[in-house]
Amino acid sequence: MTDDASLGHFIAHARSKGMDFATIRSLLLSAGWKEKDVVRAMSDETLDLAVPVPPDVGGARDAFMHLFAFVAFYTTVVSLVLLLFSLIDFAFPDPARSRYTNEWYMASLLRWLIAQVFIAFPIFVLLWRKLLGEIRERPEKGSSPIRRWLSYLTMFFAASSLMCTGMTLLYYFLDGELQLRFVAKVAVLTLIATLSLVYFLRLLRGGVVEDAGDGVATWHRRFGAAATAIVAAGLIWGMSVVGSPLDERARKMDKRRIDDLQGILYELRSLTVEDRPKSGLTLVRPLPKTLAELVAKARYDRPSIVDPETGEPYEYEVLAEGKIRLCATFSRVRDEVTEVTWNHPAGRFCFEIDLLRKIP
Repeated sequence: MTDDASLGHFIAHARSKGMDFATIRSLLLSAGWKEKDVVRAMSDETLDLAVPVPPDVGGARDAFMHLFAFVAFYTTVVSLVLLLFSLIDFAFPDPARSRYTNEWYMASLLRWLIAQVFIAFPIFVLLWRKLLGEIRERPEKGSSPIRRWLSYLTMFFAASSLMCTGMTLLYYFLDGELQLRFVAKVAVLTLIATLSLVYFLRLLRGGVVEDAGDGVATWHRRFGAAATAIVAAGLIWGMSVVGSPLDERARKMDKRRIDDLQGILYELRSLTVEDRPKSGLTLVRPLPKTLAELVAKARYDRPSIVDPETGEPYEYEVLAEGKIRLCATFSRVRDEVTEVTWNHPAGRFCFEIDLLRKIP
């Protein structure tokens, strides 16, 4: 027997013994029952009409709560699918992919998707728990038009995704996708779309208050556990690929150091070297003895000559006519397929550059 049924049964029994409502109410409250549950049970016992729904049910507040919850849900689902697809691409790289794919851009995209999932999913869970709790306390709110419309819209998107999955991924397969990548992406999209479709279908069939536990039905707990497991797996996998924020900060610092050295080199060339038709690159002015002198004589942009993190000046040395050495201390190894001249190990490293022969 459910809690509501046992409460109603007790009230009917007490009334049959001639006990008045005030005494019954006092007994139930002293036993720990909530007053709103007691009042509802008493009204069900004596009234043929349901208690009228106040004006706010299905009003602006419910519309806001449901719209915000569903926006968070859609953001989570779309971002999670894109995140898992990108991670599959990282795990199973396509040999046909260009060697010059911008890995930094891909990592930045992963971080943005991780951030969207990390923020949107908890918002959806908190809002949805609150909405389900309100419906359980007042079942009449389950007939909210906005909730039903958004639920059907979600089912439409989920069913459409399942229908289009085969067509879209078959196209990618025929376009040269690897078999393993194809199967993994089909599995991801099918799992998420099916879970969403089944959950909201059950919800519309009255699965809000059945098997009620402490505030949330067992079915919702199961859905929440499954959704949390999928989201957590995606986030953990994504963070393992993109690295920690400290690693990214170190990478950006090293990128800034390379930019500074390239800026110094550009100003050195513009100040001291000319490209003459007959003789090619020719040193027309003496090389500055120090970087401070270069900054003072800069013709276009004054280069940054100090490390952005430590504030220590970069090392600069004139080796011979047209030859220089630039040194900096780097946090990480750089081993890129483009601009290989600027690859370097971690720690202090020097670039020896001939201004008259090639442009790194």
